Amino acid sequence: MSNHLDIGLIFFEGPISRAYVNYFKKKNIKLNNIIFLSNKNFKFLPNKISVKLNYYRNNYHALRLLKTELFKKNKKLISNHFNFDDDFITDMYSNFDLKTIADRIFYISDDNINSEKLFDKLKKIKKQKFIFTGGGIVKKKIFDIGHDLIHIHPGYLPNIKGADGVLWSTLKYNYLGVSSFLMNEKIDEGKIIGREKKNIFKLKLSKEKITNKDLYRFIFSFFDPLLRTWHLNRMIGQFSNIAIQDINISGENNDYFSFMDSENFKKVKSILFE
Repeated sequence: MSNHLDIGLIFFEGPISRAYVNYFKKKNIKLNNIIFLSNKNFKFLPNKISVKLNYYRNNYHALRLLKTELFKKNKKLISNHFNFDDDFITDMYSNFDLKTIADRIFYISDDNINSEKLFDKLKKIKKQKFIFTGGGIVKKKIFDIGHDLIHIHPGYLPNIKGADGVLWSTLKYNYLGVSSFLMNEKIDEGKIIGREKKNIFKLKLSKEKITNKDLYRFIFSFFDPLLRTWHLNRMIGQFSNIAIQDINISGENNDYFSFMDSENFKKVKSILFE
């Protein structure tokens, strides 16, 4: 028998959504609704084909890196550090039927979170909480519908806001941070549900030639999504019955970061990889 949760998932194809869905599948958790955002270039195709094309399109680099020695050396290290089984990452990039983890699945032929198609669908769904997995910066009109959007951010809020939270946390604070919060119109400014810190550990470089760009993709294909899912596992009981934490953030840093430049990434590489 599955454990039913009164929440939904906005599924933007990619490592984050794949990690979450794999977690729900392994824990035998069933959600109310999944809204699957599909690239609008596939709008005339049957859902079954569209889903498959989205999978290959949005996970191209992850699927390629799965075949590398770099991945084989680090698969268990990453999974075990975040308390998942050895094959968690491999399984999350396998094909699975979303129907096994949701009462209803709605397919939207536009993967922009602010599309009119998604807007119209959300207006027809009874007010509930949705876990957000991507699709752009959410605009006011989506929030005005009244659903609560929950985001898991790979940074300890408010210290690390914006892009590449895993990398900036490593460089600036020498720890991994992760926070869940109710989204609003400001980026990473919502009411905090929970936030945690986790220690950094060393990943192993392989003898094969791997560019820094591929190391960056490696982190965001495998490392970043498992950090978020580790926090999801620890907070999932609160997501369906949210109690906002009364966190005093006075005296804390409040920095917003953009995507990391190559010079700073080289510094992070020396910290994360041995």
